[in-house]
Amino acid sequence: MALKPLKTKRNWMEAVLDEFYAQIVARLERDELIPAYKRSMHLEYVATVVDGLSGPWCGRDRRRACEAAVAGAVAYHDRVVRVNGSVCPLGKHHDMLHVMARFAMDADAGPESVAALLTAIYTCEKTLEKLFEGAVVGSKVARMISGRWTDYGVTAAENRTALAFFLDRATRARLLLDGRRMQDVRMQSYRATPVVVATATGDAAAVALLLRYGAAERSVRAAIAYLRNTADHGDRPLGAGAQACMDVLLRAVVSEHGSTGHDDDDHRCDDPVTRTPPSLMHLARCAVRNALHENFRLPHGIPHLPVPRSLASYLDLEH
Repeated sequence: MALKPLKTKRNWMEAVLDEFYAQIVARLERDELIPAYKRSMHLEYVATVVDGLSGPWCGRDRRRACEAAVAGAVAYHDRVVRVNGSVCPLGKHHDMLHVMARFAMDADAGPESVAALLTAIYTCEKTLEKLFEGAVVGSKVARMISGRWTDYGVTAAENRTALAFFLDRATRARLLLDGRRMQDVRMQSYRATPVVVATATGDAAAVALLLRYGAAERSVRAAIAYLRNTADHGDRPLGAGAQACMDVLLRAVVSEHGSTGHDDDDHRCDDPVTRTPPSLMHLARCAVRNALHENFRLPHGIPHLPVPRSLASYLDLEH
């Protein structure tokens, strides 16, 4: 006889997940999840638990079970913080959030649960740089600076795929962190926003990804100023990577005229490029992108516009 899904399957999920955190996570040493292989091991533990929760007795709804697991991790972390006098004790309790971030990506979790997870991480760290590092500086540099390997692969492409997932979910959830969107949250160890850090490393693909989701104009202008300042002081043209970054950055602003958002407006450009009025097509692109951005529809709203494919790619900064 076929088993019927339990009407209280979410209660079953919550009960089993609570027991998992009580019996497994609570018994870990404080720093046990610092090594990447340990985080990977516990990622497999969580996946095994969720596979059980999404079996026939639970309705075979794996995605819902995955999202319940993410919500359970956030709830467990919140309880630990409350017990600790509203201060995050960090260590294993906080590192488990990063385990669940990788789990959420693997499970293709929805915007609501991912946004709650990102909020929990940001509330304690005041940055999301561990999610950005592998994509904008590479896993090796991230290891040297933060002392830990990224959880999203060894290549920049793998890490960009992960970052695209989190940017997508944060945008769809209309997530704001202290008034800033995810792509504009400063990377504290690098003392700059992600688009500036990616520009400094010469990673045009990472810059393009951040711009697709509408990195703040102030940060874009700061990145342009950084490249101009580098060229001015280096007495030589920009390298291929830096020039590729400049090309894509210029697609995202109306013109280079105007404040960089800092006090050092000496970075303002004097070359002929800035004295050339922007084209009407470029101005229209900026206006459409601004409208989509204000409504949290950038970039996933672009394909729904009644425009030809070539124009859609133009709006998406592909050329």
